[in-house]
Parts: sequence; C-alpha cells; structure tokens
Amino acid sequence: IQERKLNVFFSGQLSNKRLPLYKHLAGLSWLPTIFLRAAKPIVKRRYSDLSERYPDSLVSFTRSFSNGSSIPAFDYAHTVQNSKIVLCPSGLVNPETLRHWEAMRAGCIVISEPLPPSYYTTGSPIIFIKSWREADDIIQQLLSDPERMEDIHRQTIDWYRNVCSERATARRMHKRIVRSQVLQNA
Repeated sequence: IQERKLNVFFSGQLSNKRLPLYKHLAGLSWLPTIFLRAAKPIVKRRYSDLSERYPDSLVSFTRSFSNGSSIPAFDYAHTVQNSKIVLCPSGLVNPETLRHWEAMRAGCIVISEPLPPSYYTTGSPIIFIKSWREADDIIQQLLSDPERMEDIHRQTIDWYRNVCSERATARRMHKRIVRSQVLQNA
C-alpha cells in the first residue's frame, strides 16, 4: 500500500448527506448547514477541489453523479486502486455506496460514517467515525504508521475476498437456497 501515489481520495457529488464532510474539509464547520444548503452552488464553485487538505491527495466534489468529475470515468477505478485511504460518506439515498465496495476491493483503507449492521459491515476493517472531524487525526496517525496501514490493507483485501466478493456472495446465496429448500421439504 505504501507504493500507492494518493494518500487520501474522494471524488463525488455534493449532496445534503455529504454536507458534514464538505463543511469539515472546506473549513466551513462554523457555517450553519441551512445557509450552506441555500448557498451550495456558490460555495461549491469556490471549494470543489479540496485536495490540499491532505498531502498528495485528491479530494473533490462534483456537480452530479458522473458529471463534472475531476476524474474521467474510465480513470476512476485506477485512481481508487492507486489510493491508500478512501473517504466514504453516505450516498444520496442509502448510507452505503458503491465506493465502499470499490475501495475494499482495491484494498484501500476505508473511512466511513456509521453503516447499518449487516454481514458485510459487522466486523469489517472499515474505520467508522461519528464525525468527519475525527478523520484528520485518524488519517495523520495512519500515514505516520506504515505497518498499521499495511495490516489494515491486508485485512481489507481478505475481508472483501471472503465476505463481499462475487464468489463470497455466490457461496452465501447458495447456502440460503439450500437452507430454504431443506425447510420447504421438512
């Protein structure tokens, strides 16, 4: 993981659920959220690229899903794979996003807001935070401890492979189908 070029990565749409992350990264925590919602188009133009927040990082907010991204769609997967830490704020509708799986599949260290308990989150190596203010200290600690980063990186790869991958999902579904058939035949 130490060979990856980007320390921290996030690129995604600025939605109301992501305002806490945005406010923190932009240094606007003092700004009432209601004002930020009203001024979102103006503020977003000024503070859409927040990459300077962390050294050697890419952190940006876009206008909409797959629109206005700082990264062409075909380069997005490569960028995730070249990142050490990926920030995973809530999605537009659900707390989970594809970003969680993309980052885990690439063996990134995932920092996320709390997610509902499920087979793929309970016991996972995802670092859950209550507030995005916690992220700065965690990121600083991780970047200064390569051994811990390597350990979380390996745990994440193993977790994805054994719990979230296509093969793990197929095994889980097969067990459910067999269990359902046994119950129906009983």
